[in-house]
Amino acid sequence: MPDISNPDVNITAAPIIFQDDIPGLEDLTREVGPDIVTLAVLSDVPLHRPRRLELEDLVGQWRWLRQVWAFFDTPDTNLIGANFGTAAINNAHYNADDKPDLTLEISQITDAIVACRLHIAIASLRSLFQKIKQQPADVENQAQISFLILLCLFCPYIGHELLYRYGIVEIPEQPES
Repeated sequence: MPDISNPDVNITAAPIIFQDDIPGLEDLTREVGPDIVTLAVLSDVPLHRPRRLELEDLVGQWRWLRQVWAFFDTPDTNLIGANFGTAAINNAHYNADDKPDLTLEISQITDAIVACRLHIAIASLRSLFQKIKQQPADVENQAQISFLILLCLFCPYIGHELLYRYGIVEIPEQPES
């Protein structure tokens, strides 16, 4: 894997090989949305290896995003409108009310992103979600907010909408929100 910290290094992603009569990336993105396509393309192998994209991959990503949406769609709204800003990431180590300290997991995800190991970051994000959903959805839970901020990197539409519903961002990405 090339050293991405060197600005002179050009990283070229390997080709995507479409299976199951998938027409192409543009048509697929129009049909299922960029969030699902992004997860399906980035989640399985490193960027420098060819990726076979199958319908099964898309269905798996859709099911996971449906679980994420169902969990975060109705948070405890006691603090809706509170201004968390970037403090959500900086204070993720805070461990009030015996909530699990997920700082290490969050740090591993950001480290994987910086190292351009996006498939590892997505796998770690999925693992973090399994731990987060053991607590009720709550706008005060810094780990949940950090999860949503990280989710925005891979799923900008769904992540932004959930941050809007949490009161973290003021303007919804989609006008129908």
